[in-house]
Amino acid sequence: QDSSNSLFTLRSDEIFDDINKCAAPYVDTVEAAVSSLVSDPIINQELYDICTYYDNYGNGELNLDLTCVVDGLCGDTNDARNARHDRQDIESTNYQLWHNSNYPRQGNNPTQGPTWDVKAQVMASTPDNGFGWSVDISGDTFVA
Repeated sequence: QDSSNSLFTLRSDEIFDDINKCAAPYVDTVEAAVSSLVSDPIINQELYDICTYYDNYGNGELNLDLTCVVDGLCGDTNDARNARHDRQDIESTNYQLWHNSNYPRQGNNPTQGPTWDVKAQVMASTPDNGFGWSVDISGDTFVA
């Protein structure tokens, strides 16, 4: 509750007290809405359908992405879709990094990957690749 400990950057016309909500009472509106949707999907079937997904492990388990649900309840279905898309991007990138670290590519160029961000992460995670740490991204071009 002390402005000197704040991690936020304030706008020029703002003071810490404008954003400090530490003393605000707890409101369970969103929590109650999430619980209701989990127990009875028909309440908002469209949101439920957007936020459910099958896991990547092939056992057919249906999961509910709670970040997607909260974003959909606090915003709208577009926010929910964006949350699902973000989660899919994160999971895909994590899998690519795991795969690259467990199954190294043949040859001496670890930057061969589908996207520049994965290439940059592979570069950063393998400093002994002979290319150093210098990365330049210009448009669609990745130079290491």
